[in-house]
Amino acid sequence: MYSRKFPLGKLFSFLFLAFIGLLAASALSAWTGPAASAPSGNVAAPINVGTIDQVKNSGLSVNVLSVFGRQYIQSGLNIGTITSNQVAALNVNGTVIIGNGGEVCQAVTEGALKYNSSTKGVEFCNGTKWCPIAGCAPLVVKTVFLTSGTLWTVPSDWNSSSNTIEVIGAGGSGTGSFCSGGGGGGYAKATNVTLTPSASVTYAVGSGGGNNTSG
Repeated sequence: MYSRKFPLGKLFSFLFLAFIGLLAASALSAWTGPAASAPSGNVAAPINVGTIDQVKNSGLSVNVLSVFGRQYIQSGLNIGTITSNQVAALNVNGTVIIGNGGEVCQAVTEGALKYNSSTKGVEFCNGTKWCPIAGCAPLVVKTVFLTSGTLWTVPSDWNSSSNTIEVIGAGGSGTGSFCSGGGGGGYAKATNVTLTPSASVTYAVGSGGGNNTSG
């Protein structure tokens, strides 16, 4: 009886080539090339870890999405629900928790919302200061100067462009022997005066006429 031995090295090479062939066949069966002649029907590159911007013109579904940086949404954002008749830029089907980011209320943050943990209420920025949702009541504060001074500090929460200043001059002295009173002081008023909050303002208060008992 004749027996032929098959070298072990050739057997290994044969099995390796067979394995590679099976992998290639599996890959070819899973991929379908463009039906049109090149360059028509080219398949766009998939989303990858590259640094080049990519645009997908159809839907994209993921189980988890993490954004490490700023994000931009051009039209509308639906959270928790998908509607075809969305009329607002943001549609949230659920509860929204608002915190306090610590931003300063100014022109660039006008319209922002925050939660004030001290007052236990939601506030909005009107471009100048943070106001309760009910709105900021006009600030009416009257400061009267009756004695001389040098500097006055404008309150930090004052509206800088709508202040009113009234000046009433001191009266003149009267004549005691003729029982006549002195002349009244002058009066002046200025509205929409600009005052810078927290700034120091110099002022002076004059004295009225003294008693005149001579004839």
